[in-house]
Amino acid sequence: MRLSIFWITPLLLQSSLFGWNLSLKDAEKIALSENPLYLISKEKVFQSEQKTLQAYANICPKIRYESFLAHTFEPSLIEQVSTGTLSFKKNLIMNKFELTQPIFSTDLYFNLTAKKQQKSLAEEQKNREKNALLFKVRKNYYGTILHQLSIQIKRYESLSAPYLSVTQSAVATSNAVAIYYKALKGLKISRNALVESLGIDPSEEEAIDLNEKDIPIKSVSILQKKIDQAKKTFVPTEFSYLGKIRSSSLKQTLTLFTEKELENYLAIALSTLPELKIHKWEIAVRESELKERYGEYAPVITSILDCQK
Repeated sequence: MRLSIFWITPLLLQSSLFGWNLSLKDAEKIALSENPLYLISKEKVFQSEQKTLQAYANICPKIRYESFLAHTFEPSLIEQVSTGTLSFKKNLIMNKFELTQPIFSTDLYFNLTAKKQQKSLAEEQKNREKNALLFKVRKNYYGTILHQLSIQIKRYESLSAPYLSVTQSAVATSNAVAIYYKALKGLKISRNALVESLGIDPSEEEAIDLNEKDIPIKSVSILQKKIDQAKKTFVPTEFSYLGKIRSSSLKQTLTLFTEKELENYLAIALSTLPELKIHKWEIAVRESELKERYGEYAPVITSILDCQK
């Protein structure tokens, strides 16, 4: 008889029993706890931590103790190690204690350095996977909302085909219905992509109901501020109601982000993007591994304390 134990997160348990009422924050939490690619990246960080501890162990003191017992049928001449005296004995008992401590070893030092750098590399790879996962979840979440809004529009268009001639009306209705079903297909694809990014069972897709019904652009304060400024600057008239801009100065005022702001965002990206840090740590690891290989040909100094009795 085999006993199987399954771990179910509270969010998954709630969804399985009562259906999904999924907010964006819940979707992100589920993805970070269930997505296999992100879980693999976390496991790699743990493995690198253990390898770093092993590298520390190589430069720590090592203690070795041995005990030896021998019995002979005839007495044998045995030297007492501690005193140097000789005596005849049938039983030989020997205890040995050894303490070894590396004092100078370049290969061990650079091996430890490489393991530390590999740990930092694994952490940045995990951060990259996390950023990519959260971006994918948000993209698919709001993409699903966008398709839901599009469905409402296409449904209205399919039900309000123009009443021209019978033939023209039938063609218009047929085209509108085809567009509507194409939008339904797009919604299904978007929902499947969301389920895939969450890392859950695809069969749960039908139970998902998104808690948010609109794209919260106003919640991004800097973006909302820029949009409000653009609205104050550019007021559509009978000459430009289609959004046509007739002067270069007006184009400049309608730019959401200035070149200086974009340069600041670029500087932030260059200093924080995990992809750039990953390349940095990869180079550092390769350099340390090369020095470790050179260290194998360098002299090694080790102290040994040997006691026998």
